[in-house]
Amino acid sequence: MSFDLHLLENPSSAVLRVVPVRFARADSGGIDPSAPDLDNRGFKTDSNCSARGPVVGVMPGSTIQIRVIRDRLESGALLFASVDDASLVELVHPAAGASLSPSDSGGRSGDTLYLRGAAGVRRSGMTLVKIHFGAAGGPVMAELAVRVHPRLRIPVAVHMVSINGTGPSMSFADIQDAFHRANHFLAPAGVTLDVRSPPLADSVTGFILPGVCLMAFEAAPPRMPTPPGVTEHLRVLGLRPDAAALNAYFVRTLALQTGGPTSFQEPLGQGITQDVLDTLVAAAPSPPSPRPGRGIMVATPTDTYEYSHVLAHEIGHLLDLAHYGGGEQPPADNIKEDIWGHRNLMHNAAQLHPLPGSGHTCRSTEPRRRVGYGDGSVGPRAGGFLGIKSFNRVRQSAQVAVLRSAVLARKYVPF
Repeated sequence: MSFDLHLLENPSSAVLRVVPVRFARADSGGIDPSAPDLDNRGFKTDSNCSARGPVVGVMPGSTIQIRVIRDRLESGALLFASVDDASLVELVHPAAGASLSPSDSGGRSGDTLYLRGAAGVRRSGMTLVKIHFGAAGGPVMAELAVRVHPRLRIPVAVHMVSINGTGPSMSFADIQDAFHRANHFLAPAGVTLDVRSPPLADSVTGFILPGVCLMAFEAAPPRMPTPPGVTEHLRVLGLRPDAAALNAYFVRTLALQTGGPTSFQEPLGQGITQDVLDTLVAAAPSPPSPRPGRGIMVATPTDTYEYSHVLAHEIGHLLDLAHYGGGEQPPADNIKEDIWGHRNLMHNAAQLHPLPGSGHTCRSTEPRRRVGYGDGSVGPRAGGFLGIKSFNRVRQSAQVAVLRSAVLARKYVPF
C-alpha cells in the first residue's frame, strides 16, 4: 500500500500533519445518543482532552459508536483498536485482538468502534482510544479521548399553563416524549432530565391575548423591558414553582414585541436565569407576588425535533450556557458561523435558513447547511454538539464543564 504525499517547497516554514485515519460521528441523521458528535476542533491537548485528536463524552453503562475514517489507507489495511484504561471504557467491538473490518457484519457497522462507559464510575475520568496499524501493538495512527461522566439527574416539574382559558396545544405525553428526545442532546455531558408526573395544571387570567404570554424584552437591541411583557412573564414564573425541581412552563404562544403593540415574533422558548429574573423584577411596576423563580418557558413547537432541540437549548441557558460564539447579533463573527457553530446545540437557531438582510452569508452556503443533522419538514437542522475542549478565543468552548458545574450547583431550581 502506498499514497502520494505532496510537501511544500519550504517545509520548515509550516507544520505538516498527515492524517491517514480520523474519527467521525457514526450517524448523519437526527440526534442519536448512541452516535454522539465529537469535539474535533483542532489537535490540541488540554485538561479536557489528552488526545492529539477529538474527544467525546459517554455515561457509565452507555454504549456509543464512533466511525473510523480511512482517509489515506486502503480498505484492506489492518487497523486495531486499544483502550488505555479499561476501568473507564470498555472496547465492545471489535473484540480484543481483532482488526476493524470495513464491511458491516453481525449487526455491527463497518469501520466503527463500539465503546461502553464502565459501570460504577463515580468521578469524571478520561482515557485514550488508539488505532494501531498492522498489529494490536503496532504504530499509533490516531487517538480519541473519551471522557466518562457519571450521570447527573435533574427533576423537572411541568406546568401546563392556561392563559385566559387557552392552554398549550401539546399533550403531556407529547411533552414527555420531547424531554426524552432532549435527553439525547445532553447525554454526552452525562445529564438526564427526569420529568415528574402528573403535570401541574395552572391558569392565569387578565392577559392581553388568550393563550399568549408576552415576552418581557424588545426584539431589537438594546432589548429594553416592555411593561406588559414584564408583568405577564413574572406572573407565569410565579405559578407554583417547585423549589426542588427545574420548572418548565408550557404555554400556547410566546410573543416578542418587534415594534408597536400589534407587531410580534413568536419564539419557541426562553431560559430564565437569575440575571434575567433580577432584570425583570427590577423593571416590574410593583413587587411581583407570588414570588417568581428561575425556569424555562416554552411555546407550541413547529415539529418534535425542533421542540426537543429548543428544550435542551433553553435548559442550557438556565445552566449558564451562552449562545455559541455570542449569538448572531451583528457584526458577523467567524466563530459563530463556522461549521462547529452550526453543529452546536447553543447556536441560536434550530434551523439553518439564510437570514434575509442579516449579512450572515456563511449561514446560507450549502456546505455549511450540510453540517447539521439532516433536513426536516421546515429546513436544514442545527446540531446537538456540546464542546469539551478549552480554547481561549472561543467563548465557553468547554460547554460540558460549564453545564455540569451548573447542575452540581443546582442552578436549575427556582430560588
